[in-house]
Amino acid sequence: MMTADADKDQEAGGFPVRAANYEMWSGSIDPDMVKAIMASRSLHVRRTTPMPDEKVDVAKFDIDLTGLASMRTQLAAACSSVAAKPKGPWPASPWPATPLPNVTAPPSTVPSP
Repeated sequence: MMTADADKDQEAGGFPVRAANYEMWSGSIDPDMVKAIMASRSLHVRRTTPMPDEKVDVAKFDIDLTGLASMRTQLAAACSSVAAKPKGPWPASPWPATPLPNVTAPPSTVPSP
């Protein structure tokens, strides 16, 4: 679960996925949570695990959000300048274009090695 300084009633959470030694979480954040995060100095992350003795183990840490609002402004400006450029139907590829094989051509009569 995550909460932000600006609005501790707003919470975001998700479900864990384990991959090897890592645990990853994914979930969605609604626009009100984004606003709370942008207005905060810290994001509080916590995990609660029920224990067999009916107690709860809580692990938590904070993420410092200093500078996030100014970086978001810079990112929004950079994205709007890119969004204004005309786009093709596909993202630009870093590799040179290679022609696709002609699949409608009749098969070659020469056996392949």
